[in-house]
Amino acid sequence: MTNRSHSPYSGTTMDRINFAASYITRGRLTTRTFDTCFEMGDGDDVARGLVRRSLKNERLAAALPRYINPASIERFTKELNQEPAVNQPVRIELRVLVDTAVKQWTEFDTDEPVNGAQLVEWFANWRELAKIALKQTPGKQ
Repeated sequence: MTNRSHSPYSGTTMDRINFAASYITRGRLTTRTFDTCFEMGDGDDVARGLVRRSLKNERLAAALPRYINPASIERFTKELNQEPAVNQPVRIELRVLVDTAVKQWTEFDTDEPVNGAQLVEWFANWRELAKIALKQTPGKQ
């Protein structure tokens, strides 16, 4: 049974932001409970709050595209009257992208099965961030 004090089923938008951020920063697989954070009538507010928090939290910023579409991240960032999250305060560095891939997909280091659908979805989002990082990197494009 879910602990009600830490449950997205009850509480405020901020409670759901906190709950989702804890999942995301730990690189946890999504669950029905996690999905509920975005299905309580305030999903855009939860996503916007996560984007706002990611502007000051490098770990959250690096992991967020695995859970929220990069186009949505950019849209919410613009709504917050900021530069795109990828430029605030942490630029997307190629090293950070590679580090994210290594840390988030530890299944490849063991004999654990890899969920192909989640990997493809994650890679599609990661690839969009890689394109942005390449544009931000000086030198040949």
